[in-house]
Amino acid sequence: MPPSSSFKFFTLIFMKYPHPTPDSDMAKEPAVSPSVFTPSQLALLRMFSRDKSEEKAVEIQQVLTKHFREKADKALDALWESGDFNQQRLDELREVHVRDLVKSKHS
Repeated sequence: MPPSSSFKFFTLIFMKYPHPTPDSDMAKEPAVSPSVFTPSQLALLRMFSRDKSEEKAVEIQQVLTKHFREKADKALDALWESGDFNQQRLDELREVHVRDLVKSKHS
């Protein structure tokens, strides 16, 4: 699975900037404004700040994609079993144009 464009952008930007050492001035200040990234994104940045290989980046993306796909599958299974989601609703959703929903939401 190829990395998404946002992941490539993140990797490109992340690799461009130097990584602080514990005693450097950079380590004393946050590298980015807390409002730019979510807490999850900041945690991932800290965890993987020293690993620069493309292979590791792809592997991390695959692991995270699998994890969230499995969570979504479980949530959909629960909705199906509860009756909140069924074949009729699925057929209705096939007719929905997502772009129209997004346009109307932002209008």
